[in-house]
Amino acid sequence: PAMANSFLPAALAHYGRIDVLQANAGIGKVGGPEDIDLADWDRIQRVNVTSLLIATRLLAPVMRAQGGGAIVTVSSIAGIRYTRHPPLAYSVSKPAVIHSARIAAQQYAPDGIRVNTVIPGLIDTPRVAKNVAGMFAKDDLEAARKARDRQVPMGRMGTPWEVANAVAFLASDEASYITGTELLVDGGLTGKYA
Repeated sequence: PAMANSFLPAALAHYGRIDVLQANAGIGKVGGPEDIDLADWDRIQRVNVTSLLIATRLLAPVMRAQGGGAIVTVSSIAGIRYTRHPPLAYSVSKPAVIHSARIAAQQYAPDGIRVNTVIPGLIDTPRVAKNVAGMFAKDDLEAARKARDRQVPMGRMGTPWEVANAVAFLASDEASYITGTELLVDGGLTGKYA
């Protein structure tokens, strides 16, 4: 909230309006119910869920006053399926993001504010190099990438640009009649588990 006292007026003064809130916060830590530290649990929920609440609370009134806008949240397939590694705190936070967006979509639809969620699957990001390689192939990055690629029906992980393009679509006027829904960007991975 204190930061909003500086960035929000500055953004409005510079741009005149705020049309899109793209909420993409996400941190995690592997650990099941007996492993996760409560401090880590709380930190993950604050970053992944509470930040969305704060951003929406700040920007929805601005969007309402200007006649509309778009909020696009980013969740994860870990929020709708078990993903073999037990990142409990992360996996619990991501359906909260989805459901928060669904509720906000209903509340803000009369104000012309659309709220949707992109649900990425396995995406080849720097996190793969930093964290995931050890889970799959004893710190061998190329072996880890190949192992993740084999999990996806399309035979490859997605790119950050493929996720960004889905977000851009849901934020655009081309999605003007879409609200309260989720868009899977997962190369068919989620359907494989259905």
